[in-house]
Amino acid sequence: MAYVTTSVDVEVYLEKFDDDDLVNEVRSRGYEVFNKNEVSNVKTSDTSHYDKSISDLYNTYMTCSPELFNRELKKFFREYLDVAFI
Repeated sequence: MAYVTTSVDVEVYLEKFDDDDLVNEVRSRGYEVFNKNEVSNVKTSDTSHYDKSISDLYNTYMTCSPELFNRELKKFFREYLDVAFI
């Protein structure tokens, strides 16, 4: 008996999927989904300090240089995960 192994490359283009189907799939996996502008419009009084920090981190990612984002990400990890970077 002989076995044959074959490799196949498959390209998937997410833009071919309906947005609602993608959102439903991500939510079914336990993630929270926001509209494009929803994260930047979150009010401090409506969220915990942790949620506000994530929103701030996301805004830094979207608007600042990679170096500044990396610095802020490390700060976030230190503060919430007690992880130190060298």
